[in-house]
Amino acid sequence: MRYAEAALLRAIKTKADHRRGTLAADLVDAVQDDKEAILAEMDFDAWLANACQDCMEGPNRPYI
Repeated sequence: MRYAEAALLRAIKTKADHRRGTLAADLVDAVQDDKEAILAEMDFDAWLANACQDCMEGPNRPYI
């Protein structure tokens, strides 16, 4: 994996993790109707961060 690709994956993962934290704070003050949508966004961001981590790991991906 090239350095630019690894840097992009790290940036996406970091942003997804940060966004999930922001959404968690929003969840506390959200009305009941918005909570399901916020939880769905949090699930997507968790999946995105995990997918980026998976892409960065492994024998063919030396840049973590």
